[in-house]
Amino acid sequence: MITFLFRLADKLIFACSAVAAMQLPALMQQYTQRLAGHLAEANYQLEQYQSIADNHYQSNLSSLVVAYRDNSDAAIRQTGELVYQLIDRVSVLTDKVNALTEKDYLTRLYYFVSDIEPDVLRATIQDFEPSLPLTVQALSTGVAAAIIVTSVLSALIALGHNAVRRVPV
Repeated sequence: MITFLFRLADKLIFACSAVAAMQLPALMQQYTQRLAGHLAEANYQLEQYQSIADNHYQSNLSSLVVAYRDNSDAAIRQTGELVYQLIDRVSVLTDKVNALTEKDYLTRLYYFVSDIEPDVLRATIQDFEPSLPLTVQALSTGVAAAIIVTSVLSALIALGHNAVRRVPV
């Protein structure tokens, strides 16, 4: 009876691990969409400054930033710093979105786990609705995670069982 319960628990842990891990590709997709939204908004804002540069600085956005930074008014200098940060933000977001959309699945998975935007992830998780995606990526992620989890648990149980047998009575 105990063997039956252990096998049942093992199967339940395997299934739950698989379903939980299958959420990762869906979370990655929603995170990427949210990140792309941030990029679109940053590009929109930058286009407004580019329009000013087009009209007054021969389309040279860097010249506009220098003019802002060299101004004697502190508020204008701060605006120049904001534009500079916005240019950098667009570059960073572009790289992140490209890494999450233009690479193979394992590279995207690694990038997602290793180079996350914490605020964007927090917002994504807050709005995340679990699903049961049936894509190759979701299924392979689920099965791989389930195998790893059940293997680790089985190894820990075996180690515990062997340690209990060695204790003298």
